[in-house]
Amino acid sequence: MAVIELDGVVYDLAVTSISRGAKVETGDNNLEAKSGRKARDIKGTRYNYTLTVDSRLSAPREYDAFYEAITAPVESHTLKVPYGQSVLTFQACVEDVSDRLKAYTYPRRWGDLSIKFTARDIQRAPEG
Repeated sequence: MAVIELDGVVYDLAVTSISRGAKVETGDNNLEAKSGRKARDIKGTRYNYTLTVDSRLSAPREYDAFYEAITAPVESHTLKVPYGQSVLTFQACVEDVSDRLKAYTYPRRWGDLSIKFTARDIQRAPEG
């Protein structure tokens, strides 16, 4: 089962791990009172994902096509990933991509592909 969709294309890859993180972004108007209490200028929350893909259960052409897509010099991609019991679709910037050659024979096998995606925009605004 495909767990990732990039720019409307579902890639049939062996996704071995998905990790997510959340970052609460703040503005320039953060204050700390003499009492030690902080007042934060909260902009909102961004969700960031890291995916790991292994080529052993992935077709080489599919793996190569996905690698070309994620390393394209574009501002962002439309990414669809699991989120809670649903899915999250957002504009994601590719921050870092790495993999390693596992078998030099033909077809070559690459693996341990790791991609770090960061949200281009705030995804959850503060309430109120």
